[in-house]
Amino acid sequence: GGGVNTGNARAVGEIVNPDGTSAVHIPLALRRADAIADTSVLPAKSRDASYDLVTDENGRFLIPAIDTGEYVLEFTKGDSLALLCRFTIDRSDATADLGLQMLRKTSVLSGKIDSTVLRGNETIVAFIEGTDRFAAADSTGSFVLDHIPQADSIAVLVLAKNNAGVFAARIIASVDSTPTDISTIRLNSGYAADTLIIRAILDSNGLHAVAATEVCSPDSLMRYVDSITMRGRGLEELPPRIGELVQLRSLNLDSNMLTSLPDEIGKLRNLISLIVTENLLSTMPTSLWNIPVLRKVNIRGNAMSTIPDAIQSAAGLEHLNAGFNPVTAIPVSLCSIATLRELNANNCAITQIPDCLDQLPVLATLELQNNELASLPQSFFQLNRIGHIDINNNRLCSLTVLQEAWLESKSPGWKQTQTCP
Repeated sequence: GGGVNTGNARAVGEIVNPDGTSAVHIPLALRRADAIADTSVLPAKSRDASYDLVTDENGRFLIPAIDTGEYVLEFTKGDSLALLCRFTIDRSDATADLGLQMLRKTSVLSGKIDSTVLRGNETIVAFIEGTDRFAAADSTGSFVLDHIPQADSIAVLVLAKNNAGVFAARIIASVDSTPTDISTIRLNSGYAADTLIIRAILDSNGLHAVAATEVCSPDSLMRYVDSITMRGRGLEELPPRIGELVQLRSLNLDSNMLTSLPDEIGKLRNLISLIVTENLLSTMPTSLWNIPVLRKVNIRGNAMSTIPDAIQSAAGLEHLNAGFNPVTAIPVSLCSIATLRELNANNCAITQIPDCLDQLPVLATLELQNNELASLPQSFFQLNRIGHIDINNNRLCSLTVLQEAWLESKSPGWKQTQTCP
């Protein structure tokens, strides 16, 4: 919680024009990722997490005093050029280095509402989350958002308000240089309908005495279920109906007795965080890794013998915890996830790691303690930007003097913990 200017973290980077020249004095706006524009039409989420400034004479920027959370940073140069950057601050003292980013030509995003819950007297507004951009729909339910940045993943929130309440839909759109239409959008009646689905999930596990509202939380406008926490509820199955909660962002199923997850979990296109620690899972559905906004997966303490190669589809994954599983190797496919910041594979049975971890440009934390590693690939010693490595309690007894010295700088005291002949 808290505003953007209450923490000790910061964001830095450099912006250039399409021709490669420095983007000098370009306005930028920082918003929390779920913020929407403040309009007089509908109540908006808090915008206390805003921070506006311009790039310097070299196109660089530094935003200090940011609190933890997920953010969207928008740069605009008139109506013709723009850029959206999404990033996460996960520690109060972190620095989000966005590197070199290029402005691109703006584009157009349009859509049309189609919902049986509407009565014809609604005010309908489409918002781009994490920005101040919005557009009101016309009498036919059509809207146009123009001069918007191109991006692989833009969250569009459509709200309709009438006397019956607030109806909503959230769509993840990809916007390129050509006009993008997100076709017909069906609104739903939100929170009340979502809790009925949760009720069915609880009943299928015999949890008739547990109220649906006890295990879920709505978004700030009570439009839909935003998060579910069913920790330690004795769940033995997760029914396919979970896939109907299409606005769900956080799912915590820690400490249950699940042996599998349904393929329908891949329908949760807005899911950011999945926690399934301390269950009995031996596999994960392939569909999970195709969720475009998935950022955090914690499968600690299950029965996974491998990390599936399908994980390479999780293009935005930032945090993976696979510790306390009988995993024997870290797959090469993991090296294709350029967004990965934290990898925890402690207390497994790992005997080898791939010769490509140096290809992970933002990897900051690597936990490999209590495994069976007897050697490390040469590329491992190129992880110069990494902040923390724990490789205690392995079998690393044959490293060179230079390798030992490098490892000591990253993981002090590691050598004394190794099991050697």
